[in-house]
Amino acid sequence: MCFRPSNSEATSVIACPNCGKSNSMDATTCKSCGASLDGSTPPEIAAPQAPVLAGAVIPGRYNLPPLSVSYPELPGASAIRTNLVGSSINDGALWRFLKKGVVARKDRIDCWYSSPVTALIQDPETKAVVGVEVERDGRKLNIAARNGVVLACGGFENDGPGIQHYLDRPKALPVGSLYNEGDGVRMAQAAGARMWHMGAWESGGVGLVAEGDRTRSLGEDIAFFKSGSVMLVGGDARRYLAEDAEQRGGRVLVGGTWVVPARPDANCFVFDEAQRRAMEEGALPKPYPNWSDDMSEEVASGKVAKASTVWGLAEALSLDPATLQATIDAFNAAAASGTDPFGRKPETMRAFGEGPYYGLAVFPAVLATQGGPERTAKAEVVHAAGDPIPHLYAAGELGSVTARNRQGGGSLAECMIFGKIAGEQAASEKEDAFSVPGDVAYGPGSGDVSVYDEAPDASGLAAGEAVGVGEGLGGPIWVKVRGTAGALQAVEVLRHSEHAEVGAVALDELAARMAQAATHEVDVVAGATVTSLGMQEAVANALEGDA
Repeated sequence: MCFRPSNSEATSVIACPNCGKSNSMDATTCKSCGASLDGSTPPEIAAPQAPVLAGAVIPGRYNLPPLSVSYPELPGASAIRTNLVGSSINDGALWRFLKKGVVARKDRIDCWYSSPVTALIQDPETKAVVGVEVERDGRKLNIAARNGVVLACGGFENDGPGIQHYLDRPKALPVGSLYNEGDGVRMAQAAGARMWHMGAWESGGVGLVAEGDRTRSLGEDIAFFKSGSVMLVGGDARRYLAEDAEQRGGRVLVGGTWVVPARPDANCFVFDEAQRRAMEEGALPKPYPNWSDDMSEEVASGKVAKASTVWGLAEALSLDPATLQATIDAFNAAAASGTDPFGRKPETMRAFGEGPYYGLAVFPAVLATQGGPERTAKAEVVHAAGDPIPHLYAAGELGSVTARNRQGGGSLAECMIFGKIAGEQAASEKEDAFSVPGDVAYGPGSGDVSVYDEAPDASGLAAGEAVGVGEGLGGPIWVKVRGTAGALQAVEVLRHSEHAEVGAVALDELAARMAQAATHEVDVVAGATVTSLGMQEAVANALEGDA
């Protein structure tokens, strides 16, 4: 499904899920093939192309994603389209779709987990990249590459020194992938590559996130932080921008240009009891979906500071008490007069009232970085001298073509497009192809037995127990369940490859939710959507007897 975002130059359309032809938005059936456009009659897709999705259909009219062009004023914005593989923009369907295709070709594609590449191997004379050094099971292995190597390592948002060096931030929290640690940058530099766009990066929402709440602050309109008796202060206890300022990918409009705002090293949101109570009563959304309804858990854990007086709160946040009190007084005066020196809209300002008062330390949120090795239109990595490094290619956010402002969805499109280009270039036969010595083991499909060849042991199960398998972000999720579809009693995760700090935590939470609700149809865990869907799929397969 795709649609063209509404603007002065374009008209929204709905694409037929069967034949792909465009139809007007008021059509109920496709003008070309007659298929329904309401998402209820998905076409048959032959394996291995069909994504493994639990209960998902190719969407039609009634679940168009609420997306718009980030920068409609930029050239080419009217040509942007949104394409969905699954049923929403947050179900990980594209990842699962592509991964299924790779798994189906495991006789020709080796996937090695827990096997990081530690270096590129170059011919000392031609400087062509002829392989990679891999660390696997405690050993260093040299893997030959006849025609090319593709760097698709992502950015450096999890690399603390890189964040400090390139983005000039003493600390930032990743809200995207947890695995992008700048390895591709370092390997490309060691091979002599020229870097570009190292200062380009993306954020989201209000551009700030609390420790431990990654990927949970990316909504473009987070009302709790932008409306009411709440303000943002720096380490000097003073405000420095309008809290309700429009942000696009973490950028604000300054002098006609969308730029990342200058931020102090320390940032805190400060609010009063009326703001917290408005959240508890449902007048405002929770700051993060995973927070408790009354904020009691966050206060008890120390994530949110609480004090009966402004001075007490300032001390808890390591702020100057007198300055914080003066800042609140100035905020209240602006709310009363209807004029804010920072430009915040008066209707979003409510004067601070009685305590208790609350504070939350936040840090710049990095969704993705765009810096890395410069590449050509053929995805060739460029040497510092200006010529391509032979047999070395790059794709995705590692050396993205985005120099500053990225259109929403642009990185994913770049991953797809340059991934295809780089793959084709690296696979093409070359006159100077590396000649693999005869005594070196070589051959596609010669790697380990795939995890997809394995299945949970169903022997020894008690009456009412069953096992099932679903697809998570890191690989298969194995579960054992007790009960029936209408009366689920318990769920035990037998095996998974999800991230220890995110996916594994989500699996435990989902197991408890399912047992309590007596069904696998529970809400996904915010920030772990793909893992959640894989868990639901595994339990559903167990209940249906499909392990």
